[in-house]
Amino acid sequence: MDEKWGEISQLSAASILPKLPHAPNTGQDEVLEPIFLEHRQKCKQNLEGILELLKNVGDEDGKIQTAKRKHVIPLFLFLGEQEDGQRPWGSQENEDKASAVVGELFRIFDMDMHGPGPLSAFFFRDFESISNPTKTTFAHLIKTFRPSLGAPDAEWKCYPAAQQSFRWLLFQVKVKTDH
Repeated sequence: MDEKWGEISQLSAASILPKLPHAPNTGQDEVLEPIFLEHRQKCKQNLEGILELLKNVGDEDGKIQTAKRKHVIPLFLFLGEQEDGQRPWGSQENEDKASAVVGELFRIFDMDMHGPGPLSAFFFRDFESISNPTKTTFAHLIKTFRPSLGAPDAEWKCYPAAQQSFRWLLFQVKVKTDH
């Protein structure tokens, strides 16, 4: 089972849109279209591979260990990028496949996909400590975004898919407040 999760992690990491040579919508988008076309094709192929691997993953020991969650961090980053098929690097077909992948994750991790903020429970399960919020899946996801979204000056604009993924992740989270 570890090999499958490792392969899912590798396919996901290989599918994340890299830094673009310049920000989109700057009048030079014709330079980006070949990059987006190649990326869409790679994503389609990798989403199909990930979906097939996930269909063959179950909860053999009655409880998937927390360590397996580390393998899904690149997957969630990738799924967030594919959430909007109208983006130049996405397609409706890839968006649909990404939704199917999320459905498989709900099945594997036995989560209710119809509740409010259905991924919140997953994101806030701790890696190592029940009481340490810096060890949650969500904290690890945010740290992963730091190099692209925290880039100096306007360089962060060269990571539009990271921006989309970050926005998608934030919309997945519902946090209880005392107010």
